[in-house]
Amino acid sequence: MSPEQVRGKELDARTDLFSFGSVLYEMATGKMPFRGESSGVITDGILNRTPIAPVRLNPDIPAKLEEVIYKAIEKDCNLRYQTASDMRADLQRLKRDTQSVRAPVMEEKQEEEYVPPRTGNGPRSSEKRKGVFSLPEVVKEWWPLRWELQVSLALFLAVALVFGGRYWRSHPAAKLTDKDTLLLADFENKTGDPIFDGTLREGLAVHLQQSPFLSLLPGPEVRRALQLMGLPADSQITPEMGREICEREGLKAYIAGKISPMGNHYVLTLVAADGHSGAILAHELVEAASKEEVIGALSQAATRLRKQLGESLGSIEKYDTPVEQATTHSLDALQAYSLGRKMMVVKVTIWLQSRFSKSP
Repeated sequence: MSPEQVRGKELDARTDLFSFGSVLYEMATGKMPFRGESSGVITDGILNRTPIAPVRLNPDIPAKLEEVIYKAIEKDCNLRYQTASDMRADLQRLKRDTQSVRAPVMEEKQEEEYVPPRTGNGPRSSEKRKGVFSLPEVVKEWWPLRWELQVSLALFLAVALVFGGRYWRSHPAAKLTDKDTLLLADFENKTGDPIFDGTLREGLAVHLQQSPFLSLLPGPEVRRALQLMGLPADSQITPEMGREICEREGLKAYIAGKISPMGNHYVLTLVAADGHSGAILAHELVEAASKEEVIGALSQAATRLRKQLGESLGSIEKYDTPVEQATTHSLDALQAYSLGRKMMVVKVTIWLQSRFSKSP
């Protein structure tokens, strides 16, 4: 993530250039620029720390390549590369300069003097022969080519960013309508705290169901789709499973979420994606300062997601009761409610299977 994405700010193409710069750093050094034992440490590095200079990790890196990398991963997006084409131009110049420096050196080495070994008692003769090198010289002269290869690959990726961005702008994801039905997938819990298992999905469902614009696939139909896929009715729905269910049920999109730790804080991510292509329709990221503020942050993210999906401001203002008011502000209580609903689903499913499996 770029620093602005971590902070939940509005994003543009420059956030992709930050990510591309991070990949380029790893290509050049073999190490990721922001490392740590937890996502909180990594996030702190993204926001506050400068990565180790690439030349310290790999002394063979050209100084110009290091400049390109640092400019791409600049924390202030206004000081970063503003477009992929600007970055492409710098990489093209680097490739040209690398080739122009290497060519004269190769020509000079090809003209070096070759002295054959002395034979008998005769005088040592000398002659110039082209293309005769010792193995160390061959390695030395062809070693810089790996940088040309890496710069070429980086240049290709930069071009892909340019044309990919143009394609994305010319083929925007379709907005939803009030006639579309969505699937609500489960939250990915990266915190390791079981209090969030099932809880956030339940809270998000409560918030979205009050919207007259959004329609969620009912629970019985979700369970039926899972059974047709050969899965238990209470299976956790991942984004990959969400796309398959959308294909089966003819749904327009699905919504998935994730919660991750960031030091003592929590980062919540909501994503609405096309049910067929997987293209992102809407994306929201919010930060909660404590566990007690997670439900409130979830409400904020859900409200903004509804706006991105095309719901009118008037509708949102009228039907926007916060989750903590519509249900409870207690994570423990919401978790108990979620577990109760899941147990009910399991028992009803078992009863139905036993009921209809009996022969008449």
